[in-house]
Order: sequence, then structure tokens, then C-alpha cells
Amino acid sequence: MWLSQGDLDRALSAAKKATEYNPELAHTQTILGFSYLTKINTKKAKNAFEKAILLDQAAPLPHLGLGLAIVRDGKLEKGRIEIEAATSLDPRSSLLRSYVGKAYYEEKRNELATEQFAMAKQLDSNDPTPFYYNAILKQTENDPVGAMDDFTQSIELNDNRAVYRSSLQLDKDEAARNVNLAHTYQSLGFEQVAITEASKSLSNNPSNYAAHRFLADTYATKQRHEIARVSELFQSTLLQPIGHNPVNPKASETNLNTQSSSGLDTAGINEYAPLFVRNGIRIYENIGFGTNKTFANDFILSGLHNSFAYSFGLYNYETDGFRDGADVEHDIANSFLQYQIFKNLSIQAEYKNRRTKKGDDRQFLEPNSFSIGQNFALDEETSRFGLHYKISKNSDLLLSVIKNTRIPTSNQQLNPVISTTTFIEDDSKDYQIQYFLNTNKFNLVTGAGSTKVDRFTDIKLISLLPFPPGFSPPPASTDNDKHKNLYTYGYLNFDNISLTLGLSYDDIESEIQNHSVDETSPKLGLLWQINNDMRLRMATFQTLKRFLASNQTLEPTQIVGFSQYYDDTNTSKTENFGIAFDYKPGQRISSGIELFKRELDIPDSTGSSPPVFFFQQQDEKNYSAYVTWVASNNWHSKLEYNYEEITNDTKILSDLQTKTLPISINYTSSTGIYGSLRITHINQTGIYTEPVTVETSSNFNIADFIVGYKLPKQKGNINLQINNLFDKSFIYQDNGQFNADSFNINSRYLPEQTILVNLTLFFN
Repeated sequence: MWLSQGDLDRALSAAKKATEYNPELAHTQTILGFSYLTKINTKKAKNAFEKAILLDQAAPLPHLGLGLAIVRDGKLEKGRIEIEAATSLDPRSSLLRSYVGKAYYEEKRNELATEQFAMAKQLDSNDPTPFYYNAILKQTENDPVGAMDDFTQSIELNDNRAVYRSSLQLDKDEAARNVNLAHTYQSLGFEQVAITEASKSLSNNPSNYAAHRFLADTYATKQRHEIARVSELFQSTLLQPIGHNPVNPKASETNLNTQSSSGLDTAGINEYAPLFVRNGIRIYENIGFGTNKTFANDFILSGLHNSFAYSFGLYNYETDGFRDGADVEHDIANSFLQYQIFKNLSIQAEYKNRRTKKGDDRQFLEPNSFSIGQNFALDEETSRFGLHYKISKNSDLLLSVIKNTRIPTSNQQLNPVISTTTFIEDDSKDYQIQYFLNTNKFNLVTGAGSTKVDRFTDIKLISLLPFPPGFSPPPASTDNDKHKNLYTYGYLNFDNISLTLGLSYDDIESEIQNHSVDETSPKLGLLWQINNDMRLRMATFQTLKRFLASNQTLEPTQIVGFSQYYDDTNTSKTENFGIAFDYKPGQRISSGIELFKRELDIPDSTGSSPPVFFFQQQDEKNYSAYVTWVASNNWHSKLEYNYEEITNDTKILSDLQTKTLPISINYTSSTGIYGSLRITHINQTGIYTEPVTVETSSNFNIADFIVGYKLPKQKGNINLQINNLFDKSFIYQDNGQFNADSFNINSRYLPEQTILVNLTLFFN
């Protein structure tokens, strides 16, 4: 019972006591073996299971336990033989059929695994386990529709475990299944449905590392969600158990502008996640090339040995860009180590190094506004230490220390004679602590942080002609920021309503911006599952954007699916309002509408001496709607509408309205072949106020096409993607003008055809 409720220490103590009373009972030795196995003490676990087998050679469970312990040591075939022995001793056990099916899946013997999962379903149609594992198998076999059906069934059957597991564990079960269902929605191209499912999972269990990891992956395709994406990955990494969970070097970086919707980024490193945690080495290799001399290489090696896990990654990306001066080059390396000192205590360390060089790859409605002579470089080093301590079965503590050195350098040709070089060095130290409390109806996340930033700024003027007498360039300056924050988020979960209540406090003293901020920000969110077909989300919250080391924070990034963090100027104050309604009129039809509004006070100052501080007002509206339809096991489609408007009277571009209407038709087949055709209508209008007020608009259609093949035996995939299929030329305004740094953009559309080929391989 202690094991079923996740109380591992009391479970081991009780099991030892039982064997002390009578060491000659096979069942007590079996339970002792499972207790040791949960502590990753495979040596003692195997000893207990082997003794149980000697005491009762007809008992199936000790063979199962022995097999699991052997698999954990990295000997899959030998462990699978023991699990088969357990199944032969009790062939009518749904549980054992599910486990032997898992073993066949790990050995890439999917036909045998499918047979075992089918038998398990027949033996116990109320057990969610075989539906869950079979869904994962279907996902890897390029059958997301079948996976969706099985995941949905496993969630519906979840409460059948109530007699064995505590309510808290049942909530965690449902949270895990919702994450996998969300992943399936993402593979179908139903991103908004996926985000809603993941946010629901986090409401049930905020410490679910898989939900955080999934949100990070989903945010990769959403504009202006860079901070939310890397923060969710950061939280997931700190919460993750020991195992093969490598850190992708490019995934933890922001503002790469590598066309995230392209084939170069479609394959995820966890696409073929193992069902058994076992010792060994895994290798992930992603290589791609395309037009404009585009090349990408993403290599990750990860390993696990008992209580020690590690990963090393290298990422290189380079392209000449879609026009002269729009070149981009990235080189990123990282190393990650994790050690589980005790079952309830693990530590981890990470080091990242990034080198970026790029030109002016921005896009404008005024087509000649870019600068060929403008270049940007970034050197960045990050060292991070983390600790995860599981205080009890329902409470966790996280600690994080980050040291970051970030050196951006920009060069700009002001005119044929004069150019400038701007050098900035930010040295930051960041300390964060977070506490989780999970109960049956209430979950709590509370934390605090402290950040200190030392900034050195030097602007040099370079002229081909002598400067006039008495002229002196602007002096170099050294400033610092001190940030402190506190926050508490409570999640109340009832039968069909989840309520989020939060409060954050920020205290900022900024020499860099020449002002101080002392702000309290309330949060309120409601998720109402009206019935099986309808769901309502509402939120209102305030946010203060503070300096974030490596753009990462442990504070929750979303309120019932509405993001809190955007690439805003530091110390910006934001009031946010959101409402969304999702309706599922049939098993394979989903629809929804979302309205989200942000009202910002953005800090700024005049160029006078001394500078005069003031706030800019900026309003942002984002209205969206979607309909998804699964026509058959092979065909599915999605229709969306998105309206975005950003207004700021102090900007040269004072108003930007963007309307997009994408429709996509997708094909997947169990043969491994998949494809997608997406046609998007874009209508954009911008109002410029200098030198005179003028309205500029753009109206065009663009088509993107992808075809690919998933390699057999979970080896990877290969695909060909053609963006802007018909080579449509157009003008388009990206949202870089409204970001804190105008070079921090992620191009959504390119005004020329690009062809990309991508190959992903997995080795284990």
C-alpha cells in the first residue's frame, strides 16, 4: 500500500519488517524486491527476487520483478526472458501482458508488442495500462489518430485504479496521460488543443515534469513565446527523474530565428522515448540542408548508469538568408550531468556556450528599411546548478543557481563616413528556490528569487574623416540591477472546475534604466470543464517583466493556458485578460475560440542629460479560432483564424494589424509515410507616423508542403519541406519592432521559395 501511494521509505521499512517476521515467504521477498527496485538498488532487488523464486517457483511476480531489475541494469534481452517467464506462469494477467509488450516494444518488435497489448485489453477491459502503452506504440508507428483514441480510453479508465492507488496518485496518472494525449494532438497539428490539455495537466499536478517539457516543445511554434518556452524546459529539467532526458542545446536558447516551422526543427529528441528506464547510451543526430546554403547539425549523446545521467550536445546552424546581409550562424555546445544521491534527492549541473553572428534579417512593410551594413554578434556562457529534494510523497523543493555572461555586439553603418560599434557585457547571478505541495484537491507552488546584473556598456564611433575639434565619443558606463521576487500560486481542483489563484511581488532597483519598481501582481484563472464536450477558460492577471538570467524562470509561465511572459522590455508592467471556449461536437472534431488582450506600460527615457524617465503605452490584441477534423485514420485537417493588433503611439510604426487564415490537410500512414499541405492567407496593415502618417498594407497567399517517412524500428525519420511552394514575393512586417530587442525575431514567412531536407536518426 505504501508503494502504491508513492511513500517509498515507509514501503521499504514495512517490507523489511515483514521479512524479519518470516524470511521464508516468497511474497514478502517479492515485495521487498520491488521496494529496493524503486530505490534503484538493483543488486538487493535481484537478490530478493531470486530468493522468492527459490521459495515459490510457480509465482509470476518475482520473475517480473527480476526481469525489471535486469532491464534497469541495461540488459534488455535477459530481462525480457524473465518477464516472459512471469507471463507463462500467469498467462491471464493483463498486467504481465502489458509488461511483456513493453519489452517487445523496447526491442523494436512492434508486431509482438501489439499482440500482447491486444491480449491485455481482452483480459481486463477496465485496465488503462495496455491502452496507454499501445497508444505510445501507435504514436511511434505514425498512427496519431489511433494513439489519440487509445490515450482517450486510458484516461476514461483511470479511476478503475482507485481501489489500488490513492487519489493523489490517480491525479498524477491522469496528468501523465493528458500530457501524452497532448503530444498526440501536437503530432496531428492541433497545437491549441495540445496546449489546453497540457495546462489542465499542470493544474492537476504542477510538478509534472513531462507536462512542462511538452509545453516547451509546443511553444516552439508560437510567436513571441521564447521566454515561456525555455522557462518550461528549465522547470522540466529540474523536476525530471533520473533517466534518458537529455537537454537539447538549441532548445534552451532563445531568438535563434532558424524558421522553427521548417523541417530542420520538426523532429523531437523525445519522439521515441523508451518505456523502460535502463542503463545505456542513446545518440540523437539531426542533420539538414537546404537552399540559401542552409545547413544544420544537431548531435546529442546521453547516457545513464544506475543513479548517474549525462548528456552532451552540439548544434550548428548557418544560412546565407533570403537576401543580402540576412545571414545567420549559430554554434552552441552544452554538457549536462545529473546524479541521484538518494531516492528523494538529486543534483544536476549544466554548462552552455553560444556563439552567434547574424546580419539584419528583419522584414518590414517598408521594404527598404533594413540595413545591409548592420551586423550583430553574441557570445554567451551559462553555468547552472540545480537541486531537487522530494521532502515527502506530496511535497518537493527546487533550488537553482545560474551564472550567465552575455556579450552582445552590434555594428551599424550610419552613413558612408561614420559607423558605430556597441559593446555590452551583462554578468548576472541568479538564485531561485521553489516549493511544491500536491494534495487531493489543492496544489501549491511558491518560490522566491534574487538576481544581480552588472552591465558594462561602450559605444565607439568610427569615422573615415577626422572628428571636429572638441568632439569626444560617449564615455563607457558601468551599471547594475538588483531584482528580488516572491510568488505563490494555488490550484484548487474540484470535479469539473480548476481555479488558479496567484500573487507575485517584484522589487527592482535598476541603474541601467535609472528607476526603481516595487510591484505586486495578482493572478486569477478559471478552467471549467462544463461537460465532456465543452471547456471554458478565463484569466486576468498582471505581470512585471524582470531581468531573467538566460531568459529562464521557475515561476509558472501560464495561467490556464494564457502565457505570462513575452519578449518585453525589462520592468514593463502588463495587465492581461483572456477568455477561451473549446467545443468538441464529436469524437474527432474539435473547435475553439480565444480572445487575449495585453495592456503594457513600457519604460523609456529621453536622450537628454540627465535622462527623463517615462512609460510608453502599448496595447496588444490577439483573437483566434480553430476547427480540427479527423476525417479518417489517415487524413486530418485544421482551419484557423488569427487576428493580431499591436498599437504604440510612440513608435514609428504606431499600429500593426495582421490577419492570418491558414488551412492544412495532413496525411499519416502506418507505412511510415506522412505529408502536409498548408495554405495561408495573410492580410497586414501598418500605420507609420514618420516622416508623415502613411498607411501601408500587404495581402498575399503562401503555401507550404512537407512529405516524410518514419524509418522502421524507431530509427528516426527523413523529410522534405518546401516553404513558399510557389515562390511568392511579398512584403511583410515581423513583430521585431515591438520586442525588447528588434533583432529578437522569429521569421514566420519568407518572400522566396526555400527547400529543406532533414534526416533524424536515433541510436540506442
